Amino acid sequence: MRNLFIIMCAKFIVGMYLIFNAFTFGESFVSTKTANNGGSMDSNLYNITLQESTSNIRTAGELLSLVGGIGIIFYGYILFKDK
Repeated sequence: MRNLFIIMCAKFIVGMYLIFNAFTFGESFVSTKTANNGGSMDSNLYNITLQESTSNIRTAGELLSLVGGIGIIFYGYILFKDK
């Protein structure tokens, strides 16, 4: 049971990390995509790609944090119930 708690805490922490660093990861993704495109990209396409990649990373972080947070709450409920 303790291992499940550690896993849920790790999910929560990784999710929060992804949420707060989504823009950095999105920028890195767009930079790589621009380099693969020959070093240039239309500014509209650049902004759309940046916005979408940042949004996708943020959503993944939100889901991880949600699952981890709910797991932590349930673990706390189980500990409280047993006492």
